[in-house]
Amino acid sequence: MKKVIFIDLDGTLLNNQRQISERNIKEIKRVSSLGYEVIICTGRAVANSKEYIEQLKSNHILYCSGNIFDCKAQKTIYENAMPAKELAQIYELSNKDNVYILFTSDANKYSPKEVPAYNVYEKQVPVIREHIQEWLANNNVVQMIVGSTDYETIKDIKEICLPKLKNLKISEQSKDLTEPSLRRDNSITYFGVTNKTAGKGDAIKKFGELFNIEKKNRISIGDDFNDFSMFDECGYNVAVENALPELKKKANYITDSNDNDGVAKYLERIK
Repeated sequence: MKKVIFIDLDGTLLNNQRQISERNIKEIKRVSSLGYEVIICTGRAVANSKEYIEQLKSNHILYCSGNIFDCKAQKTIYENAMPAKELAQIYELSNKDNVYILFTSDANKYSPKEVPAYNVYEKQVPVIREHIQEWLANNNVVQMIVGSTDYETIKDIKEICLPKLKNLKISEQSKDLTEPSLRRDNSITYFGVTNKTAGKGDAIKKFGELFNIEKKNRISIGDDFNDFSMFDECGYNVAVENALPELKKKANYITDSNDNDGVAKYLERIK
């Protein structure tokens, strides 16, 4: 019976230099040779994950915390888009001078304005030239990211938006919004919005249905807020040492940190 390992990127598979270590790559290739399919499961868009897809020679990626992309066919095979009217309302509440906003549509990211240079995750993001309301109405958007180096601004925007979310939800957020003591000077504070029914868990469940992978044959490895639903849809769950304390409590096994080859150290247990 085929088994699948779903691995989060940032804070889990990637080290703090945003690289996949040689040890991690070696172990992923080894377990793949044993018949496991290893799938990146990330809040990022496909366009911002291409380097890692190529390194791992992935067949699929679960992107923007709830959508499935076929890397061989180069197309989305499952997406969970947001209602345009409600999304436009959240955009208007979030649109401030010192805030960047990113929309993901058709597996790529777009922005209403130039993305600040400090946002190292998002390079060469196309700028939306048409009226934003018209663009939102004409494109299936699966994720909206709101971020800034101004912690208080993002915290306030999130609090303003929360009561307005009817068919949408906060699907992910930077760790400092969960634990303020983790705040660092000039770091990016952000939160992500998706369809209320979207999430890593929803995408994993859908992947299981499409490819006949039972829950007992699914393994997940994660660290953060948007990995809770991933844990819910997998039969065995692994948290890295640097994971949120609440996520570690739900894990079957705790491996080393993302900066100390935690993924590889767990995979080495698979024979």
